[in-house]
Amino acid sequence: MVDRMDNQSQARLSIEIPIGVAWLDGKIQPEERQYLAKVAQARQPCQQQSA
Repeated sequence: MVDRMDNQSQARLSIEIPIGVAWLDGKIQPEERQYLAKVAQARQPCQQQSA
């Protein structure tokens, strides 16, 4: 079993978990929306560099 996840896997989970919670709740809370926006904004430069 791999003990460490690569950065791409960590970033994906940091987005998938709040989305999953929001899906279970049936509604995205303002805090979840802010977190997702923050993560998406932080990921944007990473995607541009690797493209």
